[in-house]
Amino acid sequence: MSTLIQLSTEIISAHQAGALPMAAGDGILDWVTAKNTQTQTVLRGVAVTLGIIFVIMQAVASRGAMARIIISLIAAGIFIWGVWSVTDIKDRVGNEMALGSVVVQLDAAAPASSLSFSST
Repeated sequence: MSTLIQLSTEIISAHQAGALPMAAGDGILDWVTAKNTQTQTVLRGVAVTLGIIFVIMQAVASRGAMARIIISLIAAGIFIWGVWSVTDIKDRVGNEMALGSVVVQLDAAAPASSLSFSST
């Protein structure tokens, strides 16, 4: 029996010597999350810049017509609001989906006044 233990310790020590060391630092999920946040920030900046450029282009194209400028401001505002609110909408939908369904348990032997309602 001791030969088996000695052999297994030799095999384990041989494999540990050739094993690759763990990389120090953040994991891949932390890196992806950081890149996602950075990309979202860049896209929000691009959306604001495009909204401003759109309003300026419409003002120049209409030669200063206030109605067209106001309509383009409203359109740019809706576009920018949509880009900035994507995460809020995602969170709201996630919260609605997380509520789940209500499970009603009925006991046929119990009177109607003692129904118990539970949520999962």
